[in-house]
Amino acid sequence: MISSLSEKYIKQLEEIKKIVGKKYKEVTSRFHNFTFHDLEHVNQVTMNLGKLCKPLKLAERTRFCLLAASYCHDIGMSNSKASRISYWLNRSEARKEHAKFSATAVLDETLFDAETIGDSVPRWAIARICEGHGRWDLENEDFNNIEDINIRLCAVLLSLADALDIRSERRNPLELDNIDQLMNHPFLKEDVSQLSEIKLKPELIDIPKVHWLRHYYINSPPISSDPA
Repeated sequence: MISSLSEKYIKQLEEIKKIVGKKYKEVTSRFHNFTFHDLEHVNQVTMNLGKLCKPLKLAERTRFCLLAASYCHDIGMSNSKASRISYWLNRSEARKEHAKFSATAVLDETLFDAETIGDSVPRWAIARICEGHGRWDLENEDFNNIEDINIRLCAVLLSLADALDIRSERRNPLELDNIDQLMNHPFLKEDVSQLSEIKLKPELIDIPKVHWLRHYYINSPPISSDPA
């Protein structure tokens, strides 16, 4: 997918990757008990996007914005506010907000200058795609098309490509010691026959741990654009 872009866009993506690489090192150090969010994850997401987009006829500028967003989609986890949320409230809340923080980072001209990311159109498109990959309410007008760039479609593609990187290698093996804490959680120990009577309380579930378990038990499913 990257190789299909013009030399100008490829150079911009190379610069963006250098910048986000430093940010992902911060994420790994701050959230060592999360599944890994690093350049290896970014590379896998871009590979997944290439497969998902193969049957689509996306314009070059749209492909650039989608790939740039894939590079930036998790850098919001390096935000100091995300770190404070994780420490003072809970890690689930930090994950919930990270897409918004990523969008804010893309709009920061001191981090990404105009030469690196382009004028206001691609910058805002990349930011919206980043934010949209962590949102369910994409019918919100914030995700309307920006000129010829279909923000909703790109956000869904990024979200799917992200979710499909469920490699077991992304889990931190040190977290293994904490699985018993999850399995002994009062919510999960409830008798299965009573589940229909229990009102689901999201605050009782540590999303990052559930995310970790998915990576422990599932490996990346194959992706094919062949309808057969």
